[in-house]
Amino acid sequence: MTHPSPLPMVRNRALLGGVGAALLGGGGWLLTAWTPVAERLPAGWPAAPTGRVFADRALLERLGAQDWWTPAVVAVCCVVLAVAVGVLLRVVRRLAARGGTVPLARDSRLLRVSALSDALAARVRTVEGVAGCRAVVRRRRRALEVELRVRVRASPAPVLGALPGLVDEVRRSVAPLTVRVHARLDGPGRPRRARGVR
Repeated sequence: MTHPSPLPMVRNRALLGGVGAALLGGGGWLLTAWTPVAERLPAGWPAAPTGRVFADRALLERLGAQDWWTPAVVAVCCVVLAVAVGVLLRVVRRLAARGGTVPLARDSRLLRVSALSDALAARVRTVEGVAGCRAVVRRRRRALEVELRVRVRASPAPVLGALPGLVDEVRRSVAPLTVRVHARLDGPGRPRRARGVR
């Protein structure tokens, strides 16, 4: 079974956690201005002045009178919008590439791309000398892009000899689609790219 990289998930959760902590802290600080809460705070506890808000009408009027304020707000909004649209398009492309189907050459049945990834990773793990494998298959119109990350126990030579045969199995299964394979072998030494299976 393939496992996606945990880095995007960790990054997203850290970002959400940071935003949540900032909002919670700001809300808690403003809550200290509420009289029932302020009366129960320990002596010397930092508290917001009564009726305190982050941006009152007077502050907004002073900012609006500045020449830089309107262009700065428009620029920040444009950047935020562009980043949000870029992230959305990237997620949609990734889901479309990994969630599509592939017609099989033998009986014209459809196979999910994620199932092909799982099957290929399991097949590579059966090769002698392979300690583990992660396979990611993406559909690109009339082609499939396959990324293999293979961990070898010792010498990569037996694995390098077996990979072209496994790639040929995939090519025969999904013909006439073109299959491009990028394999990376990790072992006791330095990681190396298996160029012969492209």
